[in-house]
Amino acid sequence: MKYYILVNGNQVGPVEKELLLSCGLTPSTLVWRDGMQQWQPANELTELSDLFYTHGSTPPPPHQENTIYGEPQTSAGNQGLPPDNHMTAAVVWTVVGFFCCGIIPSIFGILAIIAASNSSSMWQAGQYQLARVKADEAAKWNRWALITAILVPLITIMLYVFIVIAASGLSSLGDL
Repeated sequence: MKYYILVNGNQVGPVEKELLLSCGLTPSTLVWRDGMQQWQPANELTELSDLFYTHGSTPPPPHQENTIYGEPQTSAGNQGLPPDNHMTAAVVWTVVGFFCCGIIPSIFGILAIIAASNSSSMWQAGQYQLARVKADEAAKWNRWALITAILVPLITIMLYVFIVIAASGLSSLGDL
């Protein structure tokens, strides 16, 4: 079953039950799903109680506020989950590039870190479309970091081989 939740005044969903906690669900978060007349706090839905309480614990008293919300928005207001900002890959490419492949992949990794950070900030500020653009930008810089992490060592090896071959060719000319 899929749920909609209100987190910091923003509607999130539809979300599977297993992902609700990672989207910011708390016992007092307002929740709606198909078949419900109005939004209710999560701690009033018995089907969600296993997300908050372990066996033997006592749930808090039911939510008393009578705020009524309409059905969830299904168009532009429904933003869903934040985009993957690619921060982990950006950090990996920055470190791997610096220690293994030269400075060029690290520069692309740093650009990816900046874009990923901007993506998270934009999402928190409610600028959802811009957050997605910045996440795509971070993915682009990560791709460039990967490409250069592969190409820089290959070009370096090819140059080294060329220099060795050229040097051995010049030394054989001296024997004539």
